Order: sequence, then structure tokens, then C-alpha cells
Amino acid sequence: MITYKLPTRRYLEYKQNGVTLSNADLRLVEKLLVEYSLPSEVANVLLETVMMITKSNEVNGTLVERKAAGWARLKIDTLEK
Repeated sequence: MITYKLPTRRYLEYKQNGVTLSNADLRLVEKLLVEYSLPSEVANVLLETVMMITKSNEVNGTLVERKAAGWARLKIDTLEK
């Protein structure tokens, strides 16, 4: 749970074994935080959820964006929600 408190960029690097994020991943992180207005903790849970669904440490941008849009519509803005 404590890792969810990390900034989203650092969280994703942590989940990917410390590898520096690609430009596409950086744009996706920015999109989650700015366009979808998700707090870092919620964005981190969303990223982990997608990685669990795909059973991969890689991020599927299309799936992340679909989930982010749904979570934004549902006003999921805290870990509890």
C-alpha cells in the first residue's frame, strides 16, 4: 500500500524493476494525471490493475486509457473508492 503513495512516474519505474520509462509511458502518465485528473495514488492502482489483467509488467496504453476514462466518469478519486 505504501508504494501507491509514490509519484506515478516513480511507481511505474518501480513496477518495471527500475527501468527508465519510455517516452510513450511518460506521455501516458501525464495523460492520467492531467487529462483524466486522477490523483497519483489512483493512477498507480489503475496501472497495477491493468498490469494484473494483462499479466505483464508492460503497460497496455489503450487499456489504461479505457480504464482511466471509466474511472474518471465514475469519479474514482481516492483509494477507497
